[in-house]
Amino acid sequence: MEDVIADVRTMKSADGSPLGADPHVRQKVADLWARALVHRTIGGRVVSGAVSEGPPGAVTSIGKLYFCPLVEDLADFRLSLEPLGGQFGLDDEEATARQWLRLANQSRGTAIAGGSTFIQRNIVAERILGMPRS
Repeated sequence: MEDVIADVRTMKSADGSPLGADPHVRQKVADLWARALVHRTIGGRVVSGAVSEGPPGAVTSIGKLYFCPLVEDLADFRLSLEPLGGQFGLDDEEATARQWLRLANQSRGTAIAGGSTFIQRNIVAERILGMPRS
């Protein structure tokens, strides 16, 4: 998240004005920042539960349900700041856009790995909310 904030502070829009001056960009950065803080809190809950109660269990499903769309949105937003989503710099191994594009692609697979969103929702429903098995 800090990398995105630094980029927004230094990048210019098409008309040469600072990218951070755009209220839509600022709103999106604030949204992503707040969501990252919530995810950090969920992670703290998982860790503290593991320390005191043993394996974290179903609460990790909440973290995964929250984390996957956050990473997708973060990578997609950062790519949106580049012309054509950074597709011009794909030949350069060190290109920032290439790294964000890799993260955007990997984040889609992460949503499936370790149990799809539907499986994670069922775990939360059954083990945390006590709902009947579907």
